[in-house]
Amino acid sequence: MAVSAELGMTVPVTLTEDELLQRIAGKIAEVVQQGQEPFYRLMYRLDIPEKKLNAVAGTDDVAMKVARLVYERQRAKVLTRMHFRQQADDSDPELRW
Repeated sequence: MAVSAELGMTVPVTLTEDELLQRIAGKIAEVVQQGQEPFYRLMYRLDIPEKKLNAVAGTDDVAMKVARLVYERQRAKVLTRMHFRQQADDSDPELRW
């Protein structure tokens, strides 16, 4: 599921990376206000490792750092899907289902 759907936000295609990070950070801050459980539930759904969250906890501008983790994880997922989709397209047609 896309990060925009998980965070309940729409993301215009014209946003810059910095603008997108600001929006994600704002949503992260909103979820944090709801408590620890909703925050960790969201991080679990977005596949953000607890170890990485612990590394940024207690630092300056935590919401922006968590937003960066979310952004990077989603970017990695997209690149992985593209890679495997391309490999599937290049495979032998006889092996396709």
